[in-house]
Amino acid sequence: MLDQPSNLPVPVDPRGRNSKENGFKGGRKARAQYKQRFQIHERVKSGTSPLDTMLNNMDYWVDKADNLTEHVDETLDLLKNAAPEQLADLLKELNNSMKGMMAARDNAQKCAVEAAPYCHARLASITMEPAPPQPKVAAVKAGLTAKDAAVEYEQRLRNASRV
Repeated sequence: MLDQPSNLPVPVDPRGRNSKENGFKGGRKARAQYKQRFQIHERVKSGTSPLDTMLNNMDYWVDKADNLTEHVDETLDLLKNAAPEQLADLLKELNNSMKGMMAARDNAQKCAVEAAPYCHARLASITMEPAPPQPKVAAVKAGLTAKDAAVEYEQRLRNASRV
């Protein structure tokens, strides 16, 4: 049998895994699985939760939409007293501000939709059915015996079930 030269690479385990005997250490690095959990835990400890982030994003887009709305109002005021040569530039500026405002409002709406399940409980869908009619209890009349009252009550139940 021929000897293999020592400069050849170390063979890999036939099952596709590297083994310690071959000089390779396979698998995940130590504590790698905890790294992401640790980062998430640190963020939560710092007070920034995913819900806080969603609400902050919503506030950002609402503020941006409000600022652009003010800019649109200012541009409209300028258009009223603008010279004819300034109209084209002001209309372009107004158009761009309106597009930005609508996009900001749309983004704020998306953020609100994403955050809503964490802020508001979902209402269960319940089908409402009317309660079955309850028979009216016969009022105790003066002079009725218990047996006569039971007979009258039974007759009212029969009449109520026919309706």
